[in-house]
Amino acid sequence: MVKVINVKDTIKNNLDHEDGSRLYHAIKSSIKDDKIVLDFSDVEIVTSSFLNTSFRILTAEYGYDFLKEHLQIKNTNSSINRMIKDCVDSVRNAETSPINSPNYLDKS
Repeated sequence: MVKVINVKDTIKNNLDHEDGSRLYHAIKSSIKDDKIVLDFSDVEIVTSSFLNTSFRILTAEYGYDFLKEHLQIKNTNSSINRMIKDCVDSVRNAETSPINSPNYLDKS
């Protein structure tokens, strides 16, 4: 089943960390059972705070591959696309960084 979440209807127009948390919880409540379509119609800008409390946490919790399969984003502009990509990539890069390896400090 596909569930459409209209971002504009989920947020309070501040696009701050509180709105990011609202979006995070709206996605999380359905993502294991449904595929989610995030509709960014009428949203012109987002903030890094908004993305950090939504996309960054979701990516850290579920992983990039899971989100890629279960989450579709539509009706965004190039600026929002770039910011979402940068946010998600920062989590992906941190996951693959050698410093996060369990043996990073074990140099004996």
